Amino acid sequence: MGKIRNSFFFTLLLAIVVFAANSFNSPTACSGRWSNCQNAFGDNENRARALVNGTANKTGTWSNYGFSIPSSASIDSVVVRADFFASNSAGYISIRVSGNGGTTYGPSHIVGGNTAEQAYLIDVTDDAAWSPGKLNNGNLKVSVTCFKRGSASMSRCNLDWLPVNVAYTPFDFSVSVNPSSTSVAQARSAQTNVTVTLLGGVSQNATLSYSGCPPSSRCSFNPASGNPTYSSNLTVSTSNSTPAGSYNITITGTGGNLTRSTIYPVDVVDSQPVASASATPTSGTVPLTVDFHGVALGANGPFTYFWDFGDGNSSTQLHPVHTFASAGVYNVSFTATDYDGDSSASNVLIAVT
Repeated sequence: MGKIRNSFFFTLLLAIVVFAANSFNSPTACSGRWSNCQNAFGDNENRARALVNGTANKTGTWSNYGFSIPSSASIDSVVVRADFFASNSAGYISIRVSGNGGTTYGPSHIVGGNTAEQAYLIDVTDDAAWSPGKLNNGNLKVSVTCFKRGSASMSRCNLDWLPVNVAYTPFDFSVSVNPSSTSVAQARSAQTNVTVTLLGGVSQNATLSYSGCPPSSRCSFNPASGNPTYSSNLTVSTSNSTPAGSYNITITGTGGNLTRSTIYPVDVVDSQPVASASATPTSGTVPLTVDFHGVALGANGPFTYFWDFGDGNSSTQLHPVHTFASAGVYNVSFTATDYDGDSSASNVLIAVT
């Protein structure tokens, strides 16, 4: 015997499926050996009827339920409602469902033995590997067979209504980033992990795009699309000319006629240079010839350089050679200035005897 659920449990079941949508449809076509089978299309006082004895069962088939469930949805439950009673306690019905237009049917669910009308809720979720296609386009058919049990010579089956309720979860996804924000210097790059998470339904391709990339910067995804759940790396590469400031990059996923977005805040900071000066030798007798070596790290190239040798002479080379002609202690300074005017200085002492 199939799984029968009372109406309270059925209502509760639907209420706790948070993400599910529901479609509750009645048949619009029928065939078979039930009299006035169209009377089971709606809830009314007229019934489809079948009179049976102990050797001759009667079967009717109801179809054209008119479901139009998105192909990207996953099916959560399929429940047949049968409003049924018999002329005596010997009358029963066997209900089977098909998802391929009646080529094959699932197991039998038997209810009955009641002489007052009762709404039976028959869970047929496990009767087939349900998909939207098996419920749409006339593929769903419900077969009802009237038969007799017990010693009564005959029994009349009365079927008032035969709707089907389908609970399904549409395709949906979310977009998130980790880390959720970043700070990056000019002429540098930063990365964040973008996760496109499947929330429900059958996974569909979702493509990533962005807007609001900082000026004179380059933003790129790797990969740029996939079937959720999947991960992608967003790389933000700034340049020397990217203005310092705060920017909001909008990351958008598009797929299955859906658009989901998140914001990735990026602070571009002005990169400061770091200058370092060294010399060989750092002491000696007059005249002393010294090789100077300058290093500039970070910041926004190209750089300009300035050496002040402390004896009234200077150089704009990065690695100059200078000869000191008089004895003394010279505090030689090296200054590196970047593209947008940021500078850093370093000093080295030269002792000439």
